[in-house]
Amino acid sequence: MEETFGEAFTNLPKSKIGHGSKFMKDWEGVKAAFTGAVTNKQYYVPLPALGQALGATGDHGVASTAYDFMDNAVVLSG
Repeated sequence: MEETFGEAFTNLPKSKIGHGSKFMKDWEGVKAAFTGAVTNKQYYVPLPALGQALGATGDHGVASTAYDFMDNAVVLSG
């Protein structure tokens, strides 16, 4: 996440991205669904605060493929 979203992600409050947060619980659920097989399936993990942070910085480069601004979610593929 840090590599993809930079400070927009790392500057979010721990209550939004840290252990026990809704994002982390959803992330763990997605991780559990991975089978190791390469697929084109995409997973959406809601994180509206990241969309707000990205919008505030105007940082839509790489993030535009990894964050869905319509669904306010991080897009993971596996």
